[in-house]
Formats: sequence, C-alpha cells, structure tokens
Amino acid sequence: MSNTTNEVILERLASLTILVNEKFESQKNLFDEKFSANTKEHKSVITHQKLTNGRVTKLENRADNGKSWRDLVTGGLIILNIVVLPIAFIYIKKSI
Repeated sequence: MSNTTNEVILERLASLTILVNEKFESQKNLFDEKFSANTKEHKSVITHQKLTNGRVTKLENRADNGKSWRDLVTGGLIILNIVVLPIAFIYIKKSI
C-alpha cells in the first residue's frame, strides 16, 4: 500500500466537493425550473377558478333573489291557472 499524505487526501476531498457541488447545482436548477413552471400553471388555474366562482355566484344570487327561470315558469303557470284560464272558461260558457 502506498502512503498517502494529508495533502493528497485534502486535494481529493476538494475535487470531490467541487464535483458534488456541481451535481447539486444542476439538480437545484432543474428543481427551480420545474417549480417556476408549476407556479405559472397554478396562477393560471387560480385565475380561471376566480372567474368560474364569480359566474357561479352570480347564478346563485339570481336563484336566491327569485329570478331563476324555474321561478318565472312556476309563477307564469300559477297566474295562468288562477287568473287567465277561469276568465277564458267564463267567456267560453257565455258564448255557448
């Protein structure tokens, strides 16, 4: 076995440290790129979510205020059955 001095060991450790730092730096850059792309996608999703939630909220508010199409149809049928049809039947009976 050869006798290695402390200087040789320190040189090898220094070169190994540089190699490891370069490898971690490339991994760090890769992670940074992935996370920045992910952040952009999340911002886009959040923007679309806010738009969708605003539309849904408007529809819910219409339903809460009685302005939904079902309420309008129901009200129209009630008026038709209570007011219009009885008057129409009275005129039809009188004309016969």
